[in-house]
Amino acid sequence: MGSYVLKMARETTIIIINYAYTFKWHGSTSASQVFVSGPFDNWKGSIALSYNKGGYFERTVNFPATTPQYDMPYKFVVDGHWVHDVGCATSTTMTAM
Repeated sequence: MGSYVLKMARETTIIIINYAYTFKWHGSTSASQVFVSGPFDNWKGSIALSYNKGGYFERTVNFPATTPQYDMPYKFVVDGHWVHDVGCATSTTMTAM
């Protein structure tokens, strides 16, 4: 029998409505780069948010019409560090590795 390592991750989830969602990072004002990542980019941390005049980073992400309407996990990558959205509830998932 093989052995498994369980990986636990804290993630924030969103509910996709009308196939778009605006991600906002209100965390550290000293951040220079903020990305959002989830199953929608295969957890690559590839979707950059833009800093706006309101003093936070944001980006509206459009999802294909085939995207299921369910809670979707995501995390931010802030200056190279993976973090969950501190303004939202988080969930914990476990995966076998």
